[in-house]
Amino acid sequence: MESSTAFSLCVILRDAVKEFKILANVVDIMRKKKQRNNLNYSEAEEFVVKQMNKILEKYSFKYSASFQDMHAEVLKELQKSPKITEYPSTATVIEDSFFSTKYMEKLMKEIFCLIGVFEKLAEEIQNTGSYDTLQQSVDKEESEFKEIEHILERERKAREKIKELKHKIQEKNEEGIKIIEQGKETIADLKDQVQEMKAKIIMEEKYITRYSAVKLEEFQSQCDQKENEIKHQMYFVQSNRSTEERVHAEITSYLNDRISYLRKHEEFWKEKSDKDITQFKQELNQLKDKKQNNLSKLNELSLLYKEYEAVVLSDRIEKEKARQKEEQEELELFAACKIQNWWRTVCVQHNLGPYGKKKRKGKGSKTKKGKGKKK
Repeated sequence: MESSTAFSLCVILRDAVKEFKILANVVDIMRKKKQRNNLNYSEAEEFVVKQMNKILEKYSFKYSASFQDMHAEVLKELQKSPKITEYPSTATVIEDSFFSTKYMEKLMKEIFCLIGVFEKLAEEIQNTGSYDTLQQSVDKEESEFKEIEHILERERKAREKIKELKHKIQEKNEEGIKIIEQGKETIADLKDQVQEMKAKIIMEEKYITRYSAVKLEEFQSQCDQKENEIKHQMYFVQSNRSTEERVHAEITSYLNDRISYLRKHEEFWKEKSDKDITQFKQELNQLKDKKQNNLSKLNELSLLYKEYEAVVLSDRIEKEKARQKEEQEELELFAACKIQNWWRTVCVQHNLGPYGKKKRKGKGSKTKKGKGKKK
């Protein structure tokens, strides 16, 4: 933002702050006088509207000429909304709220809030050249408006729920009345049924006494018949008892013979098992002795093997050392021959030693003396 634009905006905003402060003072005076009931409402409204018209005309805003026109327009807009048409009593409440002290207090609060926003905006434009404060204020107002809408929506749903619950309560009451009437009818029917049941019970008692007497006679005859059958079965059991005793005696004698036979076999097998166990123990002891002897022989052989192995290894090591020594001597001899040959070639090339040129004796004696001195 350019500095000239920022400066002009700051001047406009500060001027607007002054005008709004004047308007706030006027509204405050009007509210105090209204509390004392000493102010004519129409005069106060016209005065406030004039001040607001001055402010808004100064900053190129169109505004209605009178407070009554503004009031009528607001009510028209409110009556168009579906929430007001849904609850007609809300319109009268809104109309009365224009003249209430709460409305005045809210108006004062909004004016001071607007003054604070304009002051912060002017300071921000002057310092940074941006208008983030205005954007934050708008966002805050939008969030508050959305929250209010959410509260109104919840209230509408709650009222619908209350309406439904009232309707359900009415239906339940009607159902309860119907149930009571039906209960009275059923009580009368039950009384009639009780009388019928009493007469029926008396008839059934007479019938049951007769039926029980006949049934008792029938049961007595069945018991006599059953007793005769049991006596016949007892005679049959006694006749079969002798045969059962004979069979029992034969079975017991057979079982006793069998038990004696099995005991003899048991003794035989015990003796045999004892003999086998002693024999197997002897064989096991012999095997253990053989194992011990074999282990001792194995230890002796392992010791002998280790001795032979040590002798063989020492012999191999000595042979290896002798072989390495021979190889070393051969290499040294070969190297000495090579060095000797190389030295001979060097002497021949440079005429050194016995391969050099023969010199005179005098010179030779001098040289020999010189060499002796050097030594």
